[in-house]
Amino acid sequence: MDISSPITDQTPPAKSAGGVGALIGVIIVVLLLAAGGAYYFLLEPRSELVVSDSGVSDNSDKVSDIEADINAEGEADIEGELSNLEQSL
Repeated sequence: MDISSPITDQTPPAKSAGGVGALIGVIIVVLLLAAGGAYYFLLEPRSELVVSDSGVSDNSDKVSDIEADINAEGEADIEGELSNLEQSL
């Protein structure tokens, strides 16, 4: 070996790790979250609360209207509805 010759490094350069793989992982997670949100807000049917089939309720939140709806419905019908609800659970 000659003393005047320059010393060269024979090891290959290290590769940078994770740049593309991490980006693909983030894209997949974002797409899954977007698909889940779209399903929840757009495709899942919403169940609405039906108070009764008699048509008494007018969707008012005034206390006097609620009391009038309860009195018009009758206690027997309410008890029957509650027992049906308990049986379904």
